[in-house]
Amino acid sequence: MSIKVKTLFTLKRDATTLANTTGHVVDRLFRKFRVWQKANRRYRNDRIAIGQLLDLNDKTLRDIGINRVDIIWASKLPRDRIATLELQKIARKR
Repeated sequence: MSIKVKTLFTLKRDATTLANTTGHVVDRLFRKFRVWQKANRRYRNDRIAIGQLLDLNDKTLRDIGINRVDIIWASKLPRDRIATLELQKIARKR
């Protein structure tokens, strides 16, 4: 095999490897973006729900099984915790 043919074969193999590696990297980036997007959407929906709960009067909140202090506590939870689920747990305990 001549050096020229060997070089072309090596370049083609390297290009294929690069394309496969690039495809995997792009796939992982898109997956990470989708996970982030889902978490961000959940957080945004939680913020909306907390705002709506704060708009309710105290009697309605008592009927649900929570109070304003619970809502304010839930609003300060870190982003990785789902505030509305935490409020549901509180309401079930009462």
